Amino acid sequence: MRKLASIQRIDRLRAIPGADNIEVAEILGWEVVVRKGEFKEGDLCVYFEIDSLLPDKEWCDFMRPRRFRVKTIKLRKQLSQGLALPVPDPDRSVGLPTDIAYCKLGEDVTERLGVKKWDPQGRKEHKAYAEARQGNKQPHQWMLRFGMGRWLHHKLYPRKRGSWPVWFPKTDEARVQNLRDIERIVENMYVYITEKLDGQSCTFFYNRNFKTGLFSRGLFGVCSRNIWYKTKTNCNWWNMAEALEIEEKLKNFCEKHQVSYAIQGEIVGPGVQKNQYGLPERKFYAFNVYDIENGRYLSVGEKYPVLERLELDTVPHLLPEIRIPYPNRTVKYWLALAEGKSVLNEDIEREGIVIRDFESDAFSFKAISNKFLLGGGEDE
Repeated sequence: MRKLASIQRIDRLRAIPGADNIEVAEILGWEVVVRKGEFKEGDLCVYFEIDSLLPDKEWCDFMRPRRFRVKTIKLRKQLSQGLALPVPDPDRSVGLPTDIAYCKLGEDVTERLGVKKWDPQGRKEHKAYAEARQGNKQPHQWMLRFGMGRWLHHKLYPRKRGSWPVWFPKTDEARVQNLRDIERIVENMYVYITEKLDGQSCTFFYNRNFKTGLFSRGLFGVCSRNIWYKTKTNCNWWNMAEALEIEEKLKNFCEKHQVSYAIQGEIVGPGVQKNQYGLPERKFYAFNVYDIENGRYLSVGEKYPVLERLELDTVPHLLPEIRIPYPNRTVKYWLALAEGKSVLNEDIEREGIVIRDFESDAFSFKAISNKFLLGGGEDE
């Protein structure tokens, strides 16, 4: 899970040309504008990542004009990504809750401070799910009225906290700025790089071993980024599944090859993020194949033949297999590489890039384009 608020160290401080009252602090790999003299190098601070939504409380009332949202901004031509506040003095009763003063370096204080993730896409998904349930009464909902029914519902639809299947993880690559010692991590790694598309996350899965009845097995499912749509509804995710005929294709493939797979990708086009790519119709671009039975992501050499057999498009490749050159493996290198025009539409800035391990796909991280963020794009 992402640490929206945590105890971190001020690694470096540097001046901003022409600025008397502010300076730049480097925290993890992020650059954050702070008040001059508020911190010294090596001090601990409470760091809030971009897209943190702070609570409506006295200690963060100064964020009210920004609706309590922490986002990428520019001050005196200096990019600032995040918010740093001093660790509170336990002998004072103002500012942040005083118990934060006893937290250790790296400790997650997100829940303690009541910080949430600013997630308009998640709200849209939940709204769409609620509307779909009202318009199409799901046959299993009556179970939830009774204790035995709730137990049976859990057996029929095993899920993690919220509404997500237990068999595979959500798609959530780490931001490059949050990876300490990124130079060492990628030193001898072969990677391939794809464009990060700004759309709606979508997962199609088929679990051939799951019992769906007394004598029947095999379960097909559709998920958005946050929600498992357990029955067919009039939503982008199920509509895409039907347009691609993915249920029949995935079921036949999995049964033939004796596997259970989850296909993860992005939906873009009309009705999605204002169709910034200018596509005439919605499209699905796959980027992951997860082996449910063995609990692992398929490598690049394994997954592309599968996606080809399923007749699915894949996210655009930006660079072939490479070994990272020694001088070019810093955070700044990846952020610079993230900037550029989208393969889908050369008139717009791409959201960023995703870097994956060529050998196994077990390790991946993302770099979001600062040009995209400053142009009004939303971070994920």
